Formats: sequence, structure tokens, C-alpha cells
Amino acid sequence: MIALRTSFCASLLLLLSIIALPSWSAELSMISGNVVDEHQQPIVNAQVFLEQGLLSPVVRVITNEKGQFEFTNVLSGTVGVVAHTQDRAFNGFSLKIGTGDIRTGNTIVLGPSGQLSGQVVGIKKKALGQAYITHVLLQQAKVTIPYAKLRSFGFNIPTTDTKGRFT
Repeated sequence: MIALRTSFCASLLLLLSIIALPSWSAELSMISGNVVDEHQQPIVNAQVFLEQGLLSPVVRVITNEKGQFEFTNVLSGTVGVVAHTQDRAFNGFSLKIGTGDIRTGNTIVLGPSGQLSGQVVGIKKKALGQAYITHVLLQQAKVTIPYAKLRSFGFNIPTTDTKGRFT
């Protein structure tokens, strides 16, 4: 009798999960677009990252031969989309995405890479050696992505030298 009741409960649970799965997956969103250079030419094989919050892992896709990218199964909320290639600067955008939204036609323009340098100092104006530079911050787009989340994609976390300098 107990085995029959357990079997019935397990079957009912399985049936409910199968019925509920399509409605849950239909609620996820999609973001797509193009990555181009400053002359509006498509950039092939650019890495495009989706940042869905501090607790979610970063998702990476690679642009195709037309410079196009697409993220499916995007969670609702404020997300950041950032693109990068070896010889180009980071750039991206952020947007608030709702349940089931489909956002197409997004364009990320990657300009020539540059170099950023500076010094990290503490409250008492003393240089901080071996400090981590923790985020890529795109000021105009108001997008930030933690370097620690990019480490698995081959990025090193920059640190300052003994005099607090970084480049």
C-alpha cells in the first residue's frame, strides 16, 4: 500500500513538472544584435558577454560571420551586455528586460583599444600595492562586469604594483 501511494505521488509529481515546464521556459527572454566597428563593419568572432546579476554566471557567445549575437533564456531584470575582441575596446549596454521580452536590433560599436593607467591610493593617500582592479566599467553605457567572472574566459584580474600603479 505504501509503495503504491509513493509510486502514485511520484507519477503525479512527474506529470505536474512536465505540464509546468513549457509555461516556465516560455517566460524567459531573448536579446540579440550586432557587433560592429566604428565604420559600421561587422566584427566576426567577437566575444559578447551577458551579465544577469551578481549571483548569476556570465554567459558568453561568439559573433557569427555577420557580427550577430543572440542570448536565449535570459532572466528578467536589469542585464548588461558587453562585447570585446583582442584588438578592440570593451563596449556594451544595459537594459531592463521583462518576462518573455524579445529584444532585437541592439548594436554594440567597438572602437580601437586604448590603455588606461592610474594609481590606487587609500584613505590616507598611501599607495595600495597588490590591489585588484575588480570591474570593467563602461561609463557611457553604465555597464559593469566583474573581472572575476571573466577569468574563466581567459581574462586576468589586473593588480597594482608595489606603488599602487596599474596599466
